[in-house]
Amino acid sequence: MGPRGLFNSVVLGRGGKALFVCIVAAAAGLLSSAPASAGLSVGHSGWEWSDPLPQGNTLRAVDFAGQTGFTAGDFGTILRSDDGGQTWAALRTGTTEDLTDVQVSVNTEGGVSLTIFAAGGCTLLASSGGETFTRLRWTESETGCDSAIAGISFLADRGGVYNEFVLTEDGSVYRDDVDGDGWRLAGSVPASVDRDDQAPATDLAFVTYDLGFATTRRGIYRTTDRGRSWTLVAARPGGFESIVFTDSLTGYAVGRGGAAYRTADGGTTWSPTTTGTAAAALTLTSIRCVSSLCIVTTSDPNRLLRTVDGGDTWTSVFLPGASEVLATAFASALSVVAVGSSGTTATSSDGGNSWSPVGSELGGSFARLRGGPEFLAFAIGNHGALARTSDGGRSWSFTSVPTSEALVDVSFADATHGVVLDVAGTLFRTDDGGATWQSVGSDLDAQAVLAPSDDVVLLIGPRGIRRSFDGGQTFEREGSRSMRRAVLFGIDFAEGALFAYGPTSLYTSRDGGTNWKKLGRPDHRPLAEVDFVTPRVGFALGKGGRVWRTRTRGRTWRELVGTGTDGGLDLAFANESEGYLATNDLFFAKGDRRPDYVLRTTDGGLTWRPQLVSGSRDINSIVATGESIDLMLSGGDQFFSTTTGGDLGVRSSLTLTPHRKRLSKPRSVVVSGRLSPADGGEQVIVSSTEADPRRRHGAVDWRFKSVRVRSNGTFASTWRVRRTSVFVAQWTGDGKHRGAGSKVIKVRVR
Repeated sequence: MGPRGLFNSVVLGRGGKALFVCIVAAAAGLLSSAPASAGLSVGHSGWEWSDPLPQGNTLRAVDFAGQTGFTAGDFGTILRSDDGGQTWAALRTGTTEDLTDVQVSVNTEGGVSLTIFAAGGCTLLASSGGETFTRLRWTESETGCDSAIAGISFLADRGGVYNEFVLTEDGSVYRDDVDGDGWRLAGSVPASVDRDDQAPATDLAFVTYDLGFATTRRGIYRTTDRGRSWTLVAARPGGFESIVFTDSLTGYAVGRGGAAYRTADGGTTWSPTTTGTAAAALTLTSIRCVSSLCIVTTSDPNRLLRTVDGGDTWTSVFLPGASEVLATAFASALSVVAVGSSGTTATSSDGGNSWSPVGSELGGSFARLRGGPEFLAFAIGNHGALARTSDGGRSWSFTSVPTSEALVDVSFADATHGVVLDVAGTLFRTDDGGATWQSVGSDLDAQAVLAPSDDVVLLIGPRGIRRSFDGGQTFEREGSRSMRRAVLFGIDFAEGALFAYGPTSLYTSRDGGTNWKKLGRPDHRPLAEVDFVTPRVGFALGKGGRVWRTRTRGRTWRELVGTGTDGGLDLAFANESEGYLATNDLFFAKGDRRPDYVLRTTDGGLTWRPQLVSGSRDINSIVATGESIDLMLSGGDQFFSTTTGGDLGVRSSLTLTPHRKRLSKPRSVVVSGRLSPADGGEQVIVSSTEADPRRRHGAVDWRFKSVRVRSNGTFASTWRVRRTSVFVAQWTGDGKHRGAGSKVIKVRVR
């Protein structure tokens, strides 16, 4: 957890001094406000959260200054609220590091100003006003550190300049004073992160510029000389996890085994309080206080501890239905905000005695998205789970089909008439928009279903196609003898043309499914997905993750190697130019923790720019509606939408140039590039693969190199080239600028 510093009489890190609450309440109307949180942005691209709401990333820290507060968490998430936690807006942080601490302060010198600090891993961020964040270089490296940040504490002098302290898990204390000397190692708290002696530092709180406290898994340490030397003032088995001061004399610390200690003499001595036998088996993970009212989070996901008399007595408070609560903060003497795993957010108006959830969640697990007419779209899942949106993904409603089986596919002819197929082969029909369903067929072994009109239903696969003219009551086989034997699992349609496909087959019909014509496929590898946007122009995703395009109705295909990957999972195109590719290995080796990248193209697949959506979850499905609204399902339970094509920020560009375009023999070659605009320090990924059409199915043969952009926007990488190879560069963007992808360049080897 994080800083609990006391900012003299007007600026407070955390805790809740009564005087401070009054000052902030008076100043709240003067603070700049963030935009309303209608469609909460993911913070890294133009995608917005649709479910859960307000968002689904785990939140690990929260702090308020009056009604204005900030919460920070996984995947670089920072949210802002200006109404005591009832609504939130996402902020651009420029990092995907998990953030574990946040601190907000109000300074009244020369007017009211708001300053926010956030930290996690090796990242330390600061913002003046809370609109944009700057990375503070507290170590020699901007991206690395010897030990992760355990706590932060920031105190402002009377001129509004901050004294800044950082505690790392190995006990190192770094300080950046008002002297202007920059960050330096001030001292060390006795802590250990060795495998055989794990007693890391856990939290930090400075009460004055000289007086500070640090907790470790051994005890509480005190400094009176700005962190240069530390003295053990309270020790116990398991130590402490969190510490907070409510004024210069009164402080509290909590830890394992239900431990809750307090001091009344400025931290010189500490004494235990009795939290009760029920709490003895729990780890108390964080504490927040206003005067004698304190709220403690625990290792029991839904249980909080609460005291109204400074720890003399404690009671348990439960948050029914909430995911794990990880942090709390006071927005006033009685207004409390709680945050936690999977975006859990709740508020209390009675000092934490009762709680109300903020936002909503569909629940259930879903596997696939399917677009419908106009602004309709659907998600199908296990146990008959069906979700529906009628506003392009802005909001979702949960319904269910009367089956215990997983749903295979869904198709609606219009807003009221639709069909659903489950894995047991039962076909269900609705004539009231999904409010009620009735079974119209059973034992219908099929892989996909399409309802092009009220009465016509097509069943695709496992071999051939069957068609019904009576709403699914009876079916007849369609197509030639060879088509009836073909293995098929999917169907697509564009401008009246139907396209049925399987691993080795692709067919089209221009008359609603009466007559079918076999089309050519990209190469000998199995097909995974086909998406046609006109009767002639279509895109295909191979089982090996490679992407292809045809402009000749399948007579010829061109591989789109500008993706920079052969790990494609799903693709969706809105028209001939605009589309997406979800991938599972962009920039990362297998097994590494990776975020969800979706690649965006607006030039028909020649170049692709990465967009960050969510962290460490595979994208299940994408839908490009063609109505300027696109949808995404990730991790089975996270829904996103965009009306901007997923782009965020001003346009950027990437170019690549090889120092040699032709080589007489295998050798090293330098590939240079330029990012525009550039500040310097941006990370660009250059990818390369041998231009060999005989690559084995499924082979992962792309190589990636990470390079840093110079201040003039240029970068370079060196490659050992054995055969003719192609190169492409990509950049994820930084919040201010959208991502970019270069055109493909080729280096030929004779």
